[in-house]
Amino acid sequence: HSMLMHLMDARDITPEALVEVIGSLEVVQEIVNGVRTINEAEAEALADYFHVDVSLFAMNFLSRAS
Repeated sequence: HSMLMHLMDARDITPEALVEVIGSLEVVQEIVNGVRTINEAEAEALADYFHVDVSLFAMNFLSRAS
């Protein structure tokens, strides 16, 4: 979630702006607040949105799989 926070801060993006990417303000807020981790589908959507490699978010779900 720290990478997401960094990208949001660097680009002046609000959680509300990510609703169209993630699908729900509640889920976005849970991720931003560290209550919930980013899943694989969300990581891919965020990577597309921010034009970055999915591996920036992948550590969240890859670490759980091992």
